[in-house]
Amino acid sequence: MANASRTIRALPAQLEDARALARVELDAFSDDPVSRALFGPHNPEGVTFRAKELAEGIAKNDPTTHYIKAVLGDDTIVGMAIWHFYLDEESSNAVERVDLDKKEWATGANVDACKDFFGQIFRMRDGMRGQRHAFLSCFATEIAHQGLGAGSTMLQYGVDIADKENLPGWLESSLKAHNLYKKFGFEDVDSFTLEIRKYGGEGARPIFGMNALKLLEMRRRPCRPKAPAAPQALQNAALPSSNDVLSGAPSLSEMSEWLRILGHSIDNQPKTEDMFTRYLFEVWEKLVSAETDRLPRYLQLLTLLAFHTFVKEKVDAVIFETHHGGEYDATNVIPNPVVTGITSLVGALTFSALQEDRPAAALRKRATEKGVHLTFVPANEALFDGVGVLNIPVQRLNCSLALEIARALLKLKAPDHTIESRTSPEVSTLSHGLGDSK
Repeated sequence: MANASRTIRALPAQLEDARALARVELDAFSDDPVSRALFGPHNPEGVTFRAKELAEGIAKNDPTTHYIKAVLGDDTIVGMAIWHFYLDEESSNAVERVDLDKKEWATGANVDACKDFFGQIFRMRDGMRGQRHAFLSCFATEIAHQGLGAGSTMLQYGVDIADKENLPGWLESSLKAHNLYKKFGFEDVDSFTLEIRKYGGEGARPIFGMNALKLLEMRRRPCRPKAPAAPQALQNAALPSSNDVLSGAPSLSEMSEWLRILGHSIDNQPKTEDMFTRYLFEVWEKLVSAETDRLPRYLQLLTLLAFHTFVKEKVDAVIFETHHGGEYDATNVIPNPVVTGITSLVGALTFSALQEDRPAAALRKRATEKGVHLTFVPANEALFDGVGVLNIPVQRLNCSLALEIARALLKLKAPDHTIESRTSPEVSTLSHGLGDSK
């Protein structure tokens, strides 16, 4: 495998390569449910149509667009990619918008399905319009040669240019290629679900919009933000004997960082990345086999995944960080949390950092409506001075809030264990644990 990978090269595609590129692309997606719903079975007419499109694109010699072929040692083309590099805002804004009603489609294509799919793709891409960026619009490896390194070689081609020009990156991904893109520093920022059952397929499939801020730097030096530092430090101190305590938080720089298990956080042990992937597929397959007309949206899916993971891993306690917050946040399906910070759920102890008069009044009103007792938490004097982020007033307030939430939880679930002063191990752990935080 390793020797085969080293013989694969990424080279600029020539006009005469158009048909080979089309053949590789259609072969790569021949077993993909979305592609089958959009374009039907792989056929010679489809290859001819796609080859014509690719030839027209190559012939334009657009300096922003690089048509790439992955070739073996004998020059056999086994992969193809189309990279776009917009080095200034003007070139990014100049990208032609595709009129889906006027676009010509290949014979046998399901026009309604194509409009549905590409309409949502173009919606996501519009988020990068007007910005300098690198964009991978097409990426495929012939099925017989997948796993030999062709994909990584073509990704590396674009990553190197993006790094040289200091460009953020953008691409769209199916579940199949998701992990490969993550290894190159891309993270999910958008998504949609295509209901292929409407177009003769089975179930539905997610499509992810992914970006990376500075591709090579992120891949080489993954200085990732960690899960919320204050709650995590308190977990470690207050529950030192339990490795089964998990915390759910919104996606950080890696999808798998969204779930963390004390003792082996998901971003630094391969076995938990495998666990994340396994549980994601278990949840998704259950959802698409349920024949429901409404699948969960992105954050709802992540919340379901969290519940599934927590049950499977037999956890003792969970810390959920809300997604966007508010009454209709996906995490608010939890009926009776032991403790909640700010979130207005009936029966929960509720805390907020100190607020200005108007937001404080709004929070009090909402707490009254929901029948909860709201406590505003000032800066905690037990926290150490001159330690890392605790020198920053707003972070000191945030840490004080985390400390108060932990204290309330312990009072209810472990009344013999208290957090009262600087001599408490939890306060010491929290203070020193934040010393190196940025």
